[in-house]
Amino acid sequence: MNADVQTSRSQLVQITPLPQLVPSRVCLSCDVCCRFPEPNSPLRPYFTGEEIRRAVARGMAPAEFTDLDGCQVSVVPSPVSDGYLCPAFDPLTSHCRIYDVRPLDCQIYPLMVMWNADRTQVVLGWDSKCPFLREGKVAHPAWPY
Repeated sequence: MNADVQTSRSQLVQITPLPQLVPSRVCLSCDVCCRFPEPNSPLRPYFTGEEIRRAVARGMAPAEFTDLDGCQVSVVPSPVSDGYLCPAFDPLTSHCRIYDVRPLDCQIYPLMVMWNADRTQVVLGWDSKCPFLREGKVAHPAWPY
């Protein structure tokens, strides 16, 4: 990596973890997030290089990432159902093994940074399969809907 890029990255402001938007009681009974119908799902979480280093330090295998400088995580076949799981997700407990160092992409879920339909703009969307949003139980004061 270029030394100037490395220096400028080290000067970035560190963001503290965001509070979970969806209540834990809802998340722990959900069967949507962290699960994917196909191995190349566009909804797989993206990890920056720093987020990958933190995840690996917490036990994730470097092989779960195709580019250690930043990429979407490689998902694994689910041992309990059809489909695939984030390798940090424990399907027996519905807990994330790296929860306290999870990437920003996971911290903002069910919101997602994504391309618009014609791929000309990056937009903020939400996962319409999230039961919390689908059932209209949103009561966060910062959410206008």
